[in-house]
Amino acid sequence: MTGQTPGTFRGRAGLAGSVVIAVGPALLAIALRLLPGPQITDDAYITFKYVRNLASGLGFAYNPGEHVLGTTTPLYTLSLTGLYLLLGRLGASIITITYVLNAILDGANTALLGKLARRATGSRAVGAACGLLYAVSSVAIAVSLSGMETPLYVLLILSTVLLFLSGRTPAAAIVCALAVLTRPDGLLLAVALLAYLLVRGRRQLPTVIALGGLVLAPWLIFSSLYFGSPIATSVAAKNVVYLIPRFEALRGLAHHWCALVGLDLNGPPAYALAAALTLLWLLGTLSAARRDRRFAVAVLFPLLYLGAFAIANKPMFRWYYVPLEPFYLLGLAGLAEALLKVRVARRTAATLAVAVVVAVVGGQLYSLNLLPDASRPWLTPKRISLERELLYHRVAEDINRSYRVDSGVTIAIPEIGAFGYYSRARILDTTGLVSPEALRYYPIDPALSPECNYAVAPDMIRELEPELVVSLELFIRNGLLPDPWFRSHYTPAARYDTEAFGSKGLLVFRRRDWAPPSEWEGASGGAASGRER
Repeated sequence: MTGQTPGTFRGRAGLAGSVVIAVGPALLAIALRLLPGPQITDDAYITFKYVRNLASGLGFAYNPGEHVLGTTTPLYTLSLTGLYLLLGRLGASIITITYVLNAILDGANTALLGKLARRATGSRAVGAACGLLYAVSSVAIAVSLSGMETPLYVLLILSTVLLFLSGRTPAAAIVCALAVLTRPDGLLLAVALLAYLLVRGRRQLPTVIALGGLVLAPWLIFSSLYFGSPIATSVAAKNVVYLIPRFEALRGLAHHWCALVGLDLNGPPAYALAAALTLLWLLGTLSAARRDRRFAVAVLFPLLYLGAFAIANKPMFRWYYVPLEPFYLLGLAGLAEALLKVRVARRTAATLAVAVVVAVVGGQLYSLNLLPDASRPWLTPKRISLERELLYHRVAEDINRSYRVDSGVTIAIPEIGAFGYYSRARILDTTGLVSPEALRYYPIDPALSPECNYAVAPDMIRELEPELVVSLELFIRNGLLPDPWFRSHYTPAARYDTEAFGSKGLLVFRRRDWAPPSEWEGASGGAASGRER
């Protein structure tokens, strides 16, 4: 310690503090996403099956031999395939690879968001607070654990904005094109970028368009030749199958805005709080845009995103909300920076900002499973439920074992994720995500689907005649179940107890004229009743 001056200690302490501020939130984000373990949602299994088939040499297909583009995230699919080919030899599963990858990506997102906030406000403390709030976001954690592509999508969006703010427009164009390949709504970021350049940087437009086109061209050419179109079948399916009440997407968004601050609200209280939070966000983003005009892209993209989803009015799943979170936090950062500049209110503003951060962090942590609970892993977001996924996995394995199915047997099912991933049969997706032949039966008669978007069209089963039909009772309650033709041509094979979505069980039906190698019922000992759940 000889020769060390107080200034040296202060310098080292300052350096250590800077490292903690910069790295701490990112490490916290990774830890909160690794500790609970994977909690894979049904939709993610669709991409996983594409990955497995690609890695196994069966082609870019869900059902081997059928060139149907049913995933909207080709870049994520190809990235996971590459990692699986590399790490699968070491024993890593697709699920493990995805779960660890998403945690790392979200750690990077936390660091990028902190850097963006520092750039927008000039304050390291505000940047660290932004990163901390994203790190503990229970919705972002849930989506990371779910196996969806959202962490990669957010990384590419934030990288595009940061590169653009840094004046590296060509690089921003390349990364933006990668975002489009990760999710089609990445086109909204491209529109925001091009709109700004059209007003303030026309000389760069040809370069930006050319670079983006070069990145997109290989996929557009391949998908057009291989699938017949670069537009995923699932996009068309959602437009004709998913029907929800008017303004339902906006209502869901209001609920999510409240979840951002750790509150679980619905109805008028949610609308009021969401309106207030939106106003604060707008004030903050406009303040940041005044500091740097290029920040206007970070204002325009979320507005386009909100408008597109509100107009489309399709079901808003958790992974659709998360890309908005960083921009919302950036807006609040801009508002905090503006308030801290007011000398007479600086101390009050600082105290209020700290109180809000502490309250929101506390609310988010409270929404995680902090106490030992046998029903879910430690630190798992309380909003996660895997009842359906686990049940579908079990039913698929039961059918594999009992019917000895292979790709020559077709099973019709409205939710294809976990069941399709673990089943060895050919899957007829009755909602049309990977089965374009199903789309001609939609839109379905509203009387057959008053309570859900996954109702099975009776005409589809009558004309395509799959060997097995598997469905939650709710999805066939008003259509298939009371249909005389279906009752005469299909026989109940098994029933599994569940109340998912308000259903009265999950039902399995077998076509009466189909003779599988091994049946559940009959002289072998009444296996059907023995397998009922």
